[in-house]
Amino acid sequence: MTLWALVLLVSAFLITPGLAVSGLDPESADLDLGLSEAELLQDNLLAERWNVGFRCTSCKKTIQKLENMVGTEASKESISQAASQVCGKMGLLKVPCRILIKTFLKVIVQDIMAGKSASEVCVDIKMCKSAGLI
Repeated sequence: MTLWALVLLVSAFLITPGLAVSGLDPESADLDLGLSEAELLQDNLLAERWNVGFRCTSCKKTIQKLENMVGTEASKESISQAASQVCGKMGLLKVPCRILIKTFLKVIVQDIMAGKSASEVCVDIKMCKSAGLI
């Protein structure tokens, strides 16, 4: 019993050595960079835009590659078959591609069969913003 208490105490010191010695808790240990609220808000907005941009770009590249693989024979079966293979060809975008395909396959199939572009498909599944909203 005391061995477990000792292990727990040692692990607490190893995980947060500076906080344990200084008496600070993790919430009060935030660095003060001297940034104003406006600068912090601007940084948050910039990070959010970058995240939205990455999602949108990843989506468009995935859908474009999928459309290229399907070609002119856009049937439910051919799109589903190509969708099962497309992520293996996406390099660094393999994981976002798998998530995208797994989550939105039904809508992607419908939109490609309807002749929509990669940008339109990505707007439909809310991975990109509509050009009218920018």
